[in-house]
Amino acid sequence: MSIQSTYACAPIALLLTAGALAAEAPQTMFLERGQTQASAKQIRSYGVPTTDEFGKVLYWDIAVDLSVNTTGKPMGSATVTAVKQPNVRTNRLIPGAYTDTWGGACTVHTTILASGRQEASVTCTSTNYVWNFTVDNGDVAGHPFELQLKAAGIDQIPDYRDYNWGIDGATSNNYGACFATNYIVSARQVGPQIVVTRYGNDNIGDCGATLTQTP
Repeated sequence: MSIQSTYACAPIALLLTAGALAAEAPQTMFLERGQTQASAKQIRSYGVPTTDEFGKVLYWDIAVDLSVNTTGKPMGSATVTAVKQPNVRTNRLIPGAYTDTWGGACTVHTTILASGRQEASVTCTSTNYVWNFTVDNGDVAGHPFELQLKAAGIDQIPDYRDYNWGIDGATSNNYGACFATNYIVSARQVGPQIVVTRYGNDNIGDCGATLTQTP
């Protein structure tokens, strides 16, 4: 009886041990929830959530630098650097080529400012018309267009931080019967699309456009 009891308890003990090990190591990473960009031999992911050993969520900007050997084959090792992301971790736009609602060809360029904000510059052309706008993510406080955004009451919009905010630049008047120079606009990346809304000079959306990423 004692021998049978010993063997019967063994699987339970193993399960308890495995459970204890799992409980001790909850740290993980969610790459799919970050904004990932790739260029040449570098892959960058912004705002990647991770959890530490206590389950606390942290956000990181990660750069993976790959190498290629003399035969042109990517090497099996890479240099990975990670820096804790500043509090500015709201929606970022994905650079590349897009088509707007009216069939115009658009180009999105992005950069990261010293403050940690992403700034995106967008240019769309359709026949003889041009639409330009620049948007930055993050709080209104410290935003490059802070004065215009505060004057319009943008900071009074619930969850405004989920959007990028900026101003129409040199734009053919009434592009798409919606956009014109110096109007306030918001932009948000939704999958392969950028949804842009014109606010004019207040915090009420008037009209908008959708930019769809091209292959």
